[in-house]
Amino acid sequence: MARTELGVHVGDTRFGREIGKSPRNKFVWHQCEICGRGRWVRLVRKDVPSSVICFGCRRCREHPRLEHPRGDNYPSRHGSRVPRICCNCGCDFKAYWSDVQKGNGNFCSRSCLATWMHTHGMFNYRRKPNLIEELLTGLINWAELPFKYVGDGEVWLGNRNPDFININGRKQVIELFGDYWHPETDVLDRTSHYNVYGFSTLVIWEHELNSISSQLDVVGRMITFQECG
Repeated sequence: MARTELGVHVGDTRFGREIGKSPRNKFVWHQCEICGRGRWVRLVRKDVPSSVICFGCRRCREHPRLEHPRGDNYPSRHGSRVPRICCNCGCDFKAYWSDVQKGNGNFCSRSCLATWMHTHGMFNYRRKPNLIEELLTGLINWAELPFKYVGDGEVWLGNRNPDFININGRKQVIELFGDYWHPETDVLDRTSHYNVYGFSTLVIWEHELNSISSQLDVVGRMITFQECG
């Protein structure tokens, strides 16, 4: 059912100053020809509406994957979400409407984005290591361990890009997990994934590098991992 306002009917006109819009323009209450949603539309050239379809329907035409929300579910406020389909894995998810307006919101996760870019040869995914990764790289070099940083997209195992890999021929990877980005369930998920390709995995958490004593413990774990692998 079309949205209406008290005392306003389709075809009624108002000056902008009467409805809180531009005072120099004249507006008409018009219904979208696709969804039937009513809204004030600016009049141009001999009292012709500037647009016959609403913004949501226009965006729906430009983005066929976007399911157009109708009626009171129209995403007009900041923070609202709309249903989408991931361009990589094909799963259903919801993206912020503000991201969709900017042409984003096409992937359900950063992993799917990275996988899609790697599959299509878009190497601009490569990034510099962050401060925590640089710290772990320094500990590896200090202990002279055979692990190299490859988290910039250099090495892929399926749809996963490990942070460090053994360069002495052993199938070993090290994953550095940030406390904010990774839940506990990611440990089993990554370990199981790399195990399919014959790789053993050592997971190091960000908070384990907060002090000198804990850093030495991490170095000892990496030495043991490298010798037992």
